[in-house]
Amino acid sequence: MTTTAGPTAERYGDHLFHHGHPSEFARLSAMAAALDPGSRAHLTGRGVGPGWRCLDLGAGTGSVSRWLAEQVGDGGEIVAVDQDVRFLSGIEEGNVTVVEADVTAEDFAPGRFDLVHARFLLMHLREREAFLARVVDWLRPGGWLVVSDAADLGTPSSDNAAYRATMAAYWHAVAATLGSDITFGRRYPRPLAALGLGNLGVGVHFPVVAAGSGIAECWRLTLEQTRNHVLATGAVTAETIDETLRYLAAPTTWDLSLAMMTAWGRKV
Repeated sequence: MTTTAGPTAERYGDHLFHHGHPSEFARLSAMAAALDPGSRAHLTGRGVGPGWRCLDLGAGTGSVSRWLAEQVGDGGEIVAVDQDVRFLSGIEEGNVTVVEADVTAEDFAPGRFDLVHARFLLMHLREREAFLARVVDWLRPGGWLVVSDAADLGTPSSDNAAYRATMAAYWHAVAATLGSDITFGRRYPRPLAALGLGNLGVGVHFPVVAAGSGIAECWRLTLEQTRNHVLATGAVTAETIDETLRYLAAPTTWDLSLAMMTAWGRKV
């Protein structure tokens, strides 16, 4: 999907998913609870350890940055970047530097990092391919790029019609509003191969939607926050969204939604 944006096009976090929204910290925390196990496994697989210099782009609540700080120890360095760092203010680890910046405008010295990590960032950037090319320059030779984005592999096959319809409308709404591309993660690892990275790989983390799960809570808060945008698509009614919210909370629900597609490659 290619999205053309004018100079005033809305970006993720400008209004929709703004960190000032009352439920945004809880929403991101629920997302982290669902996705962090997969992220940690993929990062561990790349060998992250003492002394590494790591860049965490779109750091959110800082859950990955904090975990990385533990892995690299006092001799390592974590740079956590987000356009709004209010959720990172509680980071106390001395080897973490918090940077408030538009990640697409920030620049770092070539070859500075052993690892660059970004989760659910590229899919929301209109200039994702150009930005990815810049990111590779920040890696040292032998450094790893690890990127994760969503692919909705679950909801199209759900038995619940309201859930299927609501999620399809949601993805349409964020694409129209933010330029998000839910198909980008399904292209991995080709974008990394095109940039000349080696040791390519792809992993999938597929959290189960069940009452009380992190991913179910994340979707509840996401749909409540984006309700008007989803309704504006004209594809679903308020009753359909409400039925979906009940389905997410029902103790009998066992379903799937997004998969976290993670790709990695090593700079040669």
